[in-house]
Amino acid sequence: MKKSIIVLAILLAGLIVSCETSGGAAGGGAAPTTVIELAAKDAQLTGDCKYEVGTDRDNVGWWVDPNASASWTFDVKEAGEYACVVSWGVDDTYAGSTISVTVGDQTNEFIAKSSGNWGKWRSMTIGKYNLVAGKNTVKVMAPKMAGTYAFNLHAVIFQK
Repeated sequence: MKKSIIVLAILLAGLIVSCETSGGAAGGGAAPTTVIELAAKDAQLTGDCKYEVGTDRDNVGWWVDPNASASWTFDVKEAGEYACVVSWGVDDTYAGSTISVTVGDQTNEFIAKSSGNWGKWRSMTIGKYNLVAGKNTVKVMAPKMAGTYAFNLHAVIFQK
């Protein structure tokens, strides 16, 4: 599991305040052999949210609509079970929104706990997904917002 956290820290190239996991890579603790990182800047956005860039920003933010979403369509070379890590920032005032991550008919939800502030990234393994070889689409939403703003989404990472 420690190797997975180190690889994740290198991939995010940002400040990670804390890292929570529900296990290592999808294979059970070994370092991942396949890593697919989906950056905020590449997301297709719908609803009331926008991409932010600048000092302490590289994220989808201003997330004020529970119907807003960030989506990526990406290629997978090898089908199988992939662990999904989400990286986000949110301050203490707005922490607590429920975030959903959906691939096909598979959905996992988590609570966006505080990272300390909007520009510090917290990362967590939120569950596993069976990805198909070829095109896959992942969609992130904040269906239950704890305040006016949901969170700042930095990246979604799949690892096998």
